[in-house]
Amino acid sequence: MNELKLVGKTEVCGIEIPHIEGGFGKGKKCMLAMVIAKLHNKSQNKVNERINENIKRFKIGIDIIDLKDSNFAIRLRDSGLFTQNALNAMKYLWLLSERGYAKLIKIFEDDLSWEKYDQILDEYFEFRNEHIEIKSESLSTVNEAAEILTNVIDEANLSPGIKALTLKTLYKEKANLLLPIEIKSEKQYFDTTQIAKRLGVMSKSGKPATTAISQLIKQLDISEDEKEAFFEGKGKWQGTVYKYADSVIKKVENWLKENNYPALIRGNSQNYHVQYALEVA
Repeated sequence: MNELKLVGKTEVCGIEIPHIEGGFGKGKKCMLAMVIAKLHNKSQNKVNERINENIKRFKIGIDIIDLKDSNFAIRLRDSGLFTQNALNAMKYLWLLSERGYAKLIKIFEDDLSWEKYDQILDEYFEFRNEHIEIKSESLSTVNEAAEILTNVIDEANLSPGIKALTLKTLYKEKANLLLPIEIKSEKQYFDTTQIAKRLGVMSKSGKPATTAISQLIKQLDISEDEKEAFFEGKGKWQGTVYKYADSVIKKVENWLKENNYPALIRGNSQNYHVQYALEVA
């Protein structure tokens, strides 16, 4: 089992909950069954009961972990989350990964749980800690990374504008150095958050429904010249994300109109409940 750590507390659905990472992979967020019970207005015994009834559906160590079988329960006691008496009284102390939580929602099989699921994904599992203080790396380290990125971009035959934007982002995020580069392009590209805001597609929590938009775009006929890969870094996360041309926004908008702005957008493995801003509805 990967090392678990308690990283303070996080507000989800208006409730302050313990923020736990690890267990299912370095930095991966996970959630106690007792917390899920609280967020879904269910009793802890009921949630444990549903897990135990369907335990064959969960993969131990991938979907779920019983902390009673690990010494992490001791650390939970020391953290003040539990008293020793409370730990002794528990037969199971289930911890679920995002994947395990998704399976549990399917077992719940009620609309309210699916609505809560969307909100908890937005506010906990999919939220990247954008407000973490970023420590600048040495310029020599960033220069080495820039050289590697430049070679990758050249091999991918990406445009000079994309190369300049990628390097500008790298130096800003990693060295806190703003390069005086003005990037002019015939096309402007938008990420899924910008598209969701522009079209007024929101999750039940009122935040841009980025995952729903991403799943919707996968269903559309998008040509290669309508999207570009960009390097981004936010907090501890860095990687390549796709952004889309204005024509893709129009395609998404047309799909929404043709489907009467559905409250449910279907994905490959799960569905997404959305709502629309007043000016769109």
